Amino acid sequence: MGGESRSERVSQVQEPVVFEVGVSRKKPENIRNRENPCPFCDVAHLTGLFRREGDRIWLMNKYRTLQHTVQTIVIESADHTGDPSTYSRAVMRGVLRFAVECFYAMRADPRFASVAMFKNYGPLSGGSLLHPHLQIVGFERADAYAHVGPENFSGIEVFSNENVAVTLSDHPVMGFVEINVGIDAAGLQVPCVSVGAGGGVAAMAGEASRAPEAEKRVDAHAWDAARGEVVPLDAAPDPALFMPWVPPVAPTRLTGAAARRVDALADAVQVSVRYLLTEHHGRGCTSYNLFLYAA
Repeated sequence: MGGESRSERVSQVQEPVVFEVGVSRKKPENIRNRENPCPFCDVAHLTGLFRREGDRIWLMNKYRTLQHTVQTIVIESADHTGDPSTYSRAVMRGVLRFAVECFYAMRADPRFASVAMFKNYGPLSGGSLLHPHLQIVGFERADAYAHVGPENFSGIEVFSNENVAVTLSDHPVMGFVEINVGIDAAGLQVPCVSVGAGGGVAAMAGEASRAPEAEKRVDAHAWDAARGEVVPLDAAPDPALFMPWVPPVAPTRLTGAAARRVDALADAVQVSVRYLLTEHHGRGCTSYNLFLYAA
């Protein structure tokens, strides 16, 4: 995550990631309104699939709300009300292995300045669908780690062994309670997952050096023509919202020491999530945000 101090990173002029409110309004929602249908349960009608392994699916996000990004989703399970807190250990390990493999396949695309993976759970998390899923987002222009540094992963040690370390952050990114779960980056650059209690989604914005392929984007009218549509100039959609994308490489299956490290990460994340939902502040909380940070 670089050697710059937090003040040096924050002092840099940042270009915000623009949120498309119009697209957001069209998104399905069933966290608060449980009677609404779930698109992730209707597997037969899912589109834009990149990979499927049992009931774990990696696919394009149909409602892309962030400009100059490619937004994808990992459906974790066929269990509509499932969550890392309720998964068996084997299921949790399988979910995280699958997601990390997809994350690295997306990072292989040189057009992205950065790639982030995160999960929103509960009514205060910023999420809209109850069905368990993660999001993997490729940012063409923004550095998703601009406001995150090594100091955010320091804190009170809760547990550690040769594979994983768990700390209670004394410099939480969002100011809430944050539990850091870090693994040895040797052979696999996934140093930390941060699980935060409460609500709010950390801002992932910031100007970064653009990837060399970032300019190779589909013109809005070319994309409309490919769909057989004629759209007036002033109504043309931003191509960064709708450009087609496929993974540049197939996900590589984790094996050996790398797989063991991710399994240790999964185990510690599961314990952390269970604590937040059932014991934090004596009664537990209803929501959390989980972020993966990779060097």
